[in-house]
Amino acid sequence: MQLQNVFHGGYTHGSRDFVNRTIRDRIEAYDFTSSYPYEMLVEKYPCEKFWPADEGMTISDILTYSDDYAFFFELVADEVRLKDLGEQMPVLQASKCIQSINAIVDNGRILKATFVDIWLTEQDLIMIAEQYDFGVYRLRNVQCA
Repeated sequence: MQLQNVFHGGYTHGSRDFVNRTIRDRIEAYDFTSSYPYEMLVEKYPCEKFWPADEGMTISDILTYSDDYAFFFELVADEVRLKDLGEQMPVLQASKCIQSINAIVDNGRILKATFVDIWLTEQDLIMIAEQYDFGVYRLRNVQCA
């Protein structure tokens, strides 16, 4: 169930600058072939069972060890806010939250919330830490490989 919470849903997003507007200019789309075979050859992947990490791990700990270890965990945070409201592709997905309170959501992405509870990987956290600030947070059920 934990892994289902971590990996459910895809990553799609439209530009919020064009929501509820009719675009009459030329519209273009760019698609690329799968990079999956390439990624399987050149990137690192966990090669063992996950084990419980030490209690009290911080965001900084996970970011520090993310090159050598894989993690999945539950992030519980209050006073979540986007660092730059001009961010075109906020990464914190409202649909993946177990719970959110007073979330201001734009096109499925959280811009600000009083509280969020969400399962993540270290790769998710790398992007979220770049884009968001938190008041108080806690990492729970941290698993490492």
